[in-house]
Amino acid sequence: MIKFIKNPSLELFLGYIRKCEKSIIIYSPYVKKQIVSEILNNKQKNVQLKIITSWNLPNFINKSSDLEAIELLIKNNINILALENLHAKIYIFDESSALITSSNLTFNGFNKNFEYGTFIWDDDKKIKEILNDLDYNEKKLINLDYENINNMKKYVNLKNNLVINDNQGDNILLVDNKEYILKQFRGWNKEILKIIFEIKRDIFSLQEIYKYEETLKEIFPNSHTIQESIRKTLQILRDKGILNFVDNNGQYKLLIK
Repeated sequence: MIKFIKNPSLELFLGYIRKCEKSIIIYSPYVKKQIVSEILNNKQKNVQLKIITSWNLPNFINKSSDLEAIELLIKNNINILALENLHAKIYIFDESSALITSSNLTFNGFNKNFEYGTFIWDDDKKIKEILNDLDYNEKKLINLDYENINNMKKYVNLKNNLVINDNQGDNILLVDNKEYILKQFRGWNKEILKIIFEIKRDIFSLQEIYKYEETLKEIFPNSHTIQESIRKTLQILRDKGILNFVDNNGQYKLLIK
């Protein structure tokens, strides 16, 4: 069965949380501490909670998401993961019902904004289809821990020394002083980020970075695996929320411009 859900829907949502007996799965690009606290206070202790969110530096600088929320979840031994390019907001209760909505996991999303969604229950076929669709992304998920949080805090604190002009949507942060950003990095991270800034496009390819192989050989003469080091560094910058992986064709998106 399906019914439409309109805002405010916080009490309705918390009611679903309280009724859960086994598991709660949440996909939400934005996560805020206030509503995370409500979930932890309302869910039964034995219920397994899994939250998948975005891990982008601009989201935390713009305060769309709270690092404190992620920290609170880890402190309570909650399974918290990141998925690149996440935009869907899906809430699954005991793998038997699901809320698909425009509401992020924020107080405003469930209590103030005009949001709209559908609640599906008593329909095993549809719930199974949703779970199968979500399973497709399992290999792309990044586990978040205190190391991720501490690294992100470092870069979020850069805002005090950045001139933030504007942000393009939710994913691109426009700044003036890229040199200051570069000073926060060392070694391969710094040199690869410098190359990315030289390309001067939001989206770039791995092959474009490979073109700087000779330059990198001069900087790192003892490295005999330049291309492997490039790929590894791009992965590190992605985990730090500086880049997004776009597709399987080696396309990346810079989140600072």
